[in-house]
Amino acid sequence: FQLSRPSMPNNDVLATAVTTTNDFDAWLTRHSKSHVLDSEYQHRFAIFAQNAALVQKHNHAFAQGWTHYAMSLEQSPFADLTDEEFRTSYLMEWQNCSATTHKSSGSVKSLVQQKMENHDSTFSDKKFVDWRTKGIVTPVKNQGGCGSCWTFSTTGSLEAHHCLAALKTKQNAVTTTRGSVRGGGGAQEDAESLSYLDCTSWTGLAEQQLLDCADPYDNHGCNGGLPSHAFEYIKAAGGLYTEKSYPYLANSTGTTCMATQQRKHLAPPHSVVQVAEVFNITSRDEEDLVQA
Repeated sequence: FQLSRPSMPNNDVLATAVTTTNDFDAWLTRHSKSHVLDSEYQHRFAIFAQNAALVQKHNHAFAQGWTHYAMSLEQSPFADLTDEEFRTSYLMEWQNCSATTHKSSGSVKSLVQQKMENHDSTFSDKKFVDWRTKGIVTPVKNQGGCGSCWTFSTTGSLEAHHCLAALKTKQNAVTTTRGSVRGGGGAQEDAESLSYLDCTSWTGLAEQQLLDCADPYDNHGCNGGLPSHAFEYIKAAGGLYTEKSYPYLANSTGTTCMATQQRKHLAPPHSVVQVAEVFNITSRDEEDLVQA
């Protein structure tokens, strides 16, 4: 038995055995970063060089067929951070997600099935769907130095539902999503209409609203939270703003919830997406996932 060896060399021009300050300067320019103090510059360059050597070693292993994925240094905005710095700044503490690891109860499954009776099977009947090729996956965002990944997981899911509704509208099939999410839209400038929404360039929904407003639902701003709790907040609040109308700041404003201060409610056209129901999907249950 012999592992296949993909003919893919290390093509990351910055991940080389010998890394120079010119390489580091090119990376800084690419990611619009700078280190003013010489001591900080030298410190970050040393970390960058270590990461470059790691990537170069890993990609060599990939070329030999010893691992299944390649790594990129030049594409990463975190290449001048240590592992510990990255964990501290961008990750969050372990959370109890047990609600999503138990089999759905019969009553919940029945409710899901009831709501999906009229479900459009355009995609769910297929054995394989790459949503990226369907134009409903929004661009990757950067959470910055804030443990807010739970907000991006939440908005990413809702953006996909909203974009799927836009796709169906363009196909003259249906004008709103069915199931657990309803698409809003309206005449207001910041409420992107389904009729012209381009999800490959759309800035999406407001993570900052969740950071500022979802604490009462057992979320903790930049210190972590859960998408399931965020969905409950959106359902109760009446909707979620767009990124355009409630820009991301990469920090928790504490007691300031602009969604509450600016408007009494978040009904259309003020919000783009509303949550009608929230369901936990059993871990590794592909049937539940398809139905959702």
